[in-house]
Amino acid sequence: MYVRTIGGPGSGRGQFNGPAGILALPDGTLFVADENNSRIQKLHENGAVLAIFGSGIQGSAPEQWTRPNDIALSPDGSKLFALDSGNQRVKVLGLDGTLKFTFGSLGHGNGRFLLPLGLATDPSGVYVTDYFDHRVQKFDFSGNFLWTTGSQGTDDGQGSDTVAQRPSVEPRFDSPIGCAVARNVRVGSTVVREVLYVADNFNSRVQYFNAASGSYLGQFFGDRYGDIAFPSHLDVTADGSIVVADSSLQRFQRLSTTGVPQFTVGSPGSGPGQFDDPSGVSVVTSPGLEAVYVADHSLKTIQKFSRAL
Repeated sequence: MYVRTIGGPGSGRGQFNGPAGILALPDGTLFVADENNSRIQKLHENGAVLAIFGSGIQGSAPEQWTRPNDIALSPDGSKLFALDSGNQRVKVLGLDGTLKFTFGSLGHGNGRFLLPLGLATDPSGVYVTDYFDHRVQKFDFSGNFLWTTGSQGTDDGQGSDTVAQRPSVEPRFDSPIGCAVARNVRVGSTVVREVLYVADNFNSRVQYFNAASGSYLGQFFGDRYGDIAFPSHLDVTADGSIVVADSSLQRFQRLSTTGVPQFTVGSPGSGPGQFDDPSGVSVVTSPGLEAVYVADHSLKTIQKFSRAL
């Protein structure tokens, strides 16, 4: 059920220009990667602006941002990991926006990026997808490189990684964007403690992997005009389901951990409950209620939806 729209086009406080990744907290606080305004906005879902990280002027100085794209919370809830995508780095911040440190730089090697667009955390580390390098890297919470997996292609993911090495048979991605981690997922007869889901955008599918090793587990496969078309960001619900922003079909979908569709919300348009380019998505569960927040990159708004549990 549609609840409200937050923000609108512009560069003022509480306005957006290409909102991408979004992080919602149970108290109604939202952190939004306001990509084309080159800043992170912290606001309440009622629209009240709580803080703005960055001046809105692109730059590479420590306090500046260039086209930020995603944001995630550390498992202990004390820090933010945010992608300063145009500067090819991850910023680690306090919840008040205070910069603690950064990691990453431009390049192909370990710990380097060509265009990082998706970010997720779990108790073992930080995952970053790279749109132009067609891979995922994992880091510890100090920014130290752990493993990388992936290269450009259309094949199913295969193989597994060792620290600082690529597998002999790599997973294939074409411009991956969002990623998220689910815990205690049953895959066949095995329960996997942490599973990493990756929105494989130009392959119009979601692939999932053992988050500890990078080994391939499965995929949800659509086609460019079918069940999943150019997925952007995604998130995991409290019961382990996957919510995917389906940017080409102008909707978000809720699916089981193995890709069985549960329901979809949205249609093309600019009215309430409609989308023009759904990008970021964040799910918050409270007693008896599940809320989904969706950033629309083209409409320059955040929409909130909810359903009773």
